[in-house]
Amino acid sequence: MYSSEFPFRPTVAMQVSPFFNDIILTVHDFHFNIWKESCETPVFQSYFSSVYLTCGAFSPLRPSILFIGKADGRIDIWDFGDQSHKESLSYNIGSQKLTVISFLMLKKSPLVMAVGDSNGSLHIIEVARHALKDADRDKEKKSIYEFWCKEEERVGYYNERFEVRAEEHHQNEIKKRLGAMGGH
Repeated sequence: MYSSEFPFRPTVAMQVSPFFNDIILTVHDFHFNIWKESCETPVFQSYFSSVYLTCGAFSPLRPSILFIGKADGRIDIWDFGDQSHKESLSYNIGSQKLTVISFLMLKKSPLVMAVGDSNGSLHIIEVARHALKDADRDKEKKSIYEFWCKEEERVGYYNERFEVRAEEHHQNEIKKRLGAMGGH
């Protein structure tokens, strides 16, 4: 999954999607990536944040949602079913750097998100369960997986184009050198 030619920052968090065994979230100090196991480069890379990213987690209930913790005490909520160019919502937990996000699911009760911070405080937050019917959740799961597959195709296309362009550049350089040698 890792390409030595792809530069990225240190990984501060990593999680496999609870819905897809081959979709992985990595959080780095200024951006996060979504990887598909069969692809050597990320299929998605977020914009670079002006605030350190410190932790992250996929939603255990919605395949299209993930949570990204920040050093300023905020959590950004990304809903890829809604938009992929920026977070859909940002929620202020406190003023300290967030260090971990974890979920506890109890039957017939709200989803509970536990968030730790650098002060050692634990913040317990009830998260709306979004009353999705099973059919709607299956539809969302299918739709978001298709999105990740399309992103993998896009990455593959660009990688191929970069290789073609690099070879064209190399051939042009050879022609220039041969032309310069023949012109003397």
